[in-house]
Amino acid sequence: PWNYPAVLIARKLAPALAAGCPVILKGAEETPSVAVHIVESLRQAGIPDGVVNLVFGVPVHISRHLLSLPIVKVLTFTGSTAVGKQLAALAANNLQRCILELGGHSPVIVCEDADLAKAIPAISEYKFECAGQSCNAPSRILVARSRYEEFLSRMTEAVRRIRIGLPDDPATDMGPMANARRIEAMQRLTKDAVERGARIEIGGARLDRPGFYWPPTILTDVPKEARVLHEEPFGPILTVAPFDTMEEAIE
Repeated sequence: PWNYPAVLIARKLAPALAAGCPVILKGAEETPSVAVHIVESLRQAGIPDGVVNLVFGVPVHISRHLLSLPIVKVLTFTGSTAVGKQLAALAANNLQRCILELGGHSPVIVCEDADLAKAIPAISEYKFECAGQSCNAPSRILVARSRYEEFLSRMTEAVRRIRIGLPDDPATDMGPMANARRIEAMQRLTKDAVERGARIEIGGARLDRPGFYWPPTILTDVPKEARVLHEEPFGPILTVAPFDTMEEAIE
């Protein structure tokens, strides 16, 4: 996975090696150097040849080949739900065990007695770090109706202050998306929601600058059938809606 490549590789390799199991690591195409440096560091530390193996290539070809081999006993994967289902189906042929960390659709419930001075910065930071490209980033905010207008106003203002720029600029709060596919997904989800009646409070269109930049976006009045409420955005799109009772919010 490319969004947190070092830590996600490390937490998969460490327990396998501790248990004495050799590993085949398929590095992410977007962040290949991280995988290379980790494997090289292990080699320099004395890991025997053949214990940690690194491969790159077309993901579907690699997956089909490796999971066809009975010597592979366990598959661990972090990524989208769609790809996870495909890998699980391939692994089923040899009854290979799967450890899958897949996509999420994380809600946040803001209750009537919430301290918005603390809640809004926490939500904003957690949502828009890594440009929302995290499986546990909040994607839909449910706010007690008595606090809804205040929350929306203050949240929109907080989002407006987010500085977008190059990742290596210390002044940057949020950088670009990983690739063109993520921009296309943001466009598709936003267009679908608006066509169904949603309102864009801020953001909502690709920035006119070099790179894959999509601004922090807040959508309101999003109908229940909109795709953004059923598919993981994996980007800087946030929906905000009011609720009347906790039972309604949970439902």
